[in-house]
Amino acid sequence: MAIAGVFGEFDLAGILQMLQGQRAGGRLLLNHEGKQGVLTLAHGRISDARCDDAGVNTMCLRYLAAKGLDVQPAWSRQGVKAGAGLLVKAREAKVLREDEAQMLHRQLLLDLGTQLFEWEKAEFRFIPGEGPAAEISIGVDELTLEAMRRSDELPIFVKEIPASAVLDRKVDLERFPVKEDDVPLHHPARHVLELVDGVSSVEELLPRSWLSPFRFREALHHLRLRDWIEEADQVSVHDAQEDEEEGQGGLWRAAAILAGVAVTSLALALAMRERPVVAFLGAGNPAAQVRLEVRARPAASWQRAGVGKPPVTAVVPDSYTNGP
Repeated sequence: MAIAGVFGEFDLAGILQMLQGQRAGGRLLLNHEGKQGVLTLAHGRISDARCDDAGVNTMCLRYLAAKGLDVQPAWSRQGVKAGAGLLVKAREAKVLREDEAQMLHRQLLLDLGTQLFEWEKAEFRFIPGEGPAAEISIGVDELTLEAMRRSDELPIFVKEIPASAVLDRKVDLERFPVKEDDVPLHHPARHVLELVDGVSSVEELLPRSWLSPFRFREALHHLRLRDWIEEADQVSVHDAQEDEEEGQGGLWRAAAILAGVAVTSLALALAMRERPVVAFLGAGNPAAQVRLEVRARPAASWQRAGVGKPPVTAVVPDSYTNGP
């Protein structure tokens, strides 16, 4: 049965409960402030999820990248289908262990599905159509309860560490208790600790993680309780780069000002009548000031006599040419 409407009297939890009771199969499409969300159901259970641009494959690619794999050339081709296609491919290629792939798939369904519960007043439309049986799925009740838990705890984490908070790592990664065969999935906190490399804000780190916003902040909370990260009293990486560029521009401006002052001062010195360079360089020297005053005496005498310049036959005193 196809249904459509806007969340109001019924919310996402109510719509899913109804579809679960009918053991319905199909796609529930959501539209919220220009963002698109999709929940795929098979026999009343959630088998696939997408929240705006983030889907199972997208987050799986980030997870594989967190494991140190070069995922872009080999794993992000157009031939990989939506949903769990990438997980199947990674498992068949033995890039992911069987249990690891199953755990990752379930976790991604929870992470993506719970984010859609935040879309109040969203438009919805259910298109029935039973697809192939899903190998891994989660129940509507499990998804709803997890969404309620995250809705209660997320504001606490956001208040504790806001998106603009700048973080710095306080411990070495070697101190994190991890076994050789462990992977980031088993230790989200270690994955986040690896990302906090240098000074970065939460807002800058989040898009680089395969974790959902809630689980990322949850990991930050645990790291902070252990005193392994701290808020740095510094600007973010982007702001630091901008400040550095602005500082370099300021240095260039200061250099230009100093050069202008030097040129102006040199021009004034060249305008002086006697030994301009020596007068300019020695202006702050008391002995040089005395010599300049002595040298200026003949000219002062001619000015008092009303003569603008010395006669051609005038004898210039020795003190004028040789100094005192």
